[in-house]
Amino acid sequence: MQSRPENILGTTTDSLGLQYDSESSLHLREFAEGMGERYTGDEFQYVVDAPENTNFLFRIIGWVLDMISSFLRWLFDGLGIELTPELMQLMEILVYLVFGGVVLYFLIRFFSKESARSLFRKKSHVLPTVDLSQTHIDTLDLNNLLDKALQAKNYRMAIRYHYLLVLQQLSQKLLIDWQYDKTNADYIRELAQTKFNTPFGEVSYLYNHIWYGEQPIDAIIFDRAVQPFQRLKQDLDG
Repeated sequence: MQSRPENILGTTTDSLGLQYDSESSLHLREFAEGMGERYTGDEFQYVVDAPENTNFLFRIIGWVLDMISSFLRWLFDGLGIELTPELMQLMEILVYLVFGGVVLYFLIRFFSKESARSLFRKKSHVLPTVDLSQTHIDTLDLNNLLDKALQAKNYRMAIRYHYLLVLQQLSQKLLIDWQYDKTNADYIRELAQTKFNTPFGEVSYLYNHIWYGEQPIDAIIFDRAVQPFQRLKQDLDG
């Protein structure tokens, strides 16, 4: 082996001109005692482990979303449409938005006392309420309330006021003994020996179907439905 040439400083050089120090000594340094314990706190943990167990509901939601994404991939593949990563990401965002909207809809429907249809239809004008449990029907200005309902085009509420007007007339003529907790069947029995029994049964049926059945009605349906009420009130006035 060719020896390294020495220079005047006592060091050796190789063919590249690099100098080698053969006289200095190396000192091995060690970590201070207890250093490992000093850096084991939470602030020195840089690796976050994913939780092994996920909430059951989130697993179900994730499974549904994965199924929808897989279906969309299968559908577009069948149509011969190539899904770019950007388009796939956009579709996943849309799936999340639609799924979130469906969940929000059912949550609102579950916690709301309103029907599902009323959550999205335009709200009608606020009308004064009638608390028959605190007020006798003979003292109510039902004609004024009926006019306000018609002005607001709340035809379902107008049918209610027409029915209450019929009860008010029957009570004022002492044909029935109006009580808050009585039913339509009670009043029909009280009118059994009068000519108003059958027409009252007809308006009672219409009222139950429209009011308690929450049937939406427009002006045309209202004009037909209100006729039996008007005839009965005319007979009571005669």
